[in-house]
Amino acid sequence: MTDKATITVNGTEHGGWTSVDINMGIEQLAPTFNLSFTDRWGAQDLFGAAEPVSIREGDACTIKINGDLILTGYVDTFNETESRQQHSMTVTGRAKTMDLVDCSAIIDGWQLRQKKIEDIAEALCAPFGIKVELLDPIPIIQPLDTGDPIRLFRVEQGETAHEALVRITRKTGLLMQTTAQGNLQLSRAPTVPVVGVIITRTAKFSNVIGQSSYTNSFEGRFDRYILKSQVGGDDDTNGVTSAQLEEEQRDDEVGRYRPLLILAEHPSERASLKVRAKWEANRRGASEKLSYQLQGWSHIQGIWNPNIQVRVDDDRYDVHDFMLVTSVGLGQTKAGGTIASVQVTGPEAFDVFSPPKRRRKRDATLAQVRAAQERNAGP
Repeated sequence: MTDKATITVNGTEHGGWTSVDINMGIEQLAPTFNLSFTDRWGAQDLFGAAEPVSIREGDACTIKINGDLILTGYVDTFNETESRQQHSMTVTGRAKTMDLVDCSAIIDGWQLRQKKIEDIAEALCAPFGIKVELLDPIPIIQPLDTGDPIRLFRVEQGETAHEALVRITRKTGLLMQTTAQGNLQLSRAPTVPVVGVIITRTAKFSNVIGQSSYTNSFEGRFDRYILKSQVGGDDDTNGVTSAQLEEEQRDDEVGRYRPLLILAEHPSERASLKVRAKWEANRRGASEKLSYQLQGWSHIQGIWNPNIQVRVDDDRYDVHDFMLVTSVGLGQTKAGGTIASVQVTGPEAFDVFSPPKRRRKRDATLAQVRAAQERNAGP
């Protein structure tokens, strides 16, 4: 079946796009879309309709792929161009959470006391008509742990709602994503892979159809991450304890002195600082990234999405492990067909519990990679 993207605006569904570009990422709060149509005059009215298409900037919209809802948002830009030879139209936009990215955070009194992270998120999102959902690591059995209530959270006047949300989610290493309905979802990186979803490039089989890449960088890595915070005094916390707390996490793979001192954005207890230090070390330390172009927008369990764990077996880069999908680009053109651009990294990059590990040996040469290919090829 040919993958088909449609947009519904003002109650009317529009399809037949000649170019589709949809992008989602584990660190990209508001997914984006770019849909365009170009045709010569006389071939067919736009989308087979006699009347002009009624899409305007700011309109609410939904995007579906093969009938399944994947994005609820707004049109950012509408552009229509005509010439003697052809008629073209482009519609771009983002998910509803775009308002959290663009707009200032404003709450009554500018501060909240003794509130859980999800409660603070709800206070920040409610004015925009956005709900907050928690994604349990294992539904029913293991609920999502968002940490202890935050003693005092202040909104910095002038910061966006997204910036405020980043400050509180970094405290316990939570991930923020947008649901298909346009709501904010708090979650963690999955610990269980999606059954049957495999990216394979071996001598016997490959589902990689186009460009691929392997990146491993030390940029942005440090040998130690020092987290400091000041906590206001109370009956239980006073003196030196309240004046300054400090936690440190090491990255032993960085072989020289490269410290990073981070001051917590709001008062934090020692346990929170320890989690934050671990989060910084893991996120920066898991520097291996692989990118693949795959045929179609779907895998055996559904449409490609970030924040799922899949199996990667790649002889070329000598990587055979479970990896986390961090970003997905769904593209479609007449010339290039339908392609999913999928980037993966180690799941521990977004995990506060597991240390990063290197899948491909740093000293692996092309000859070693070829030797691995020959071993896996068998007789």
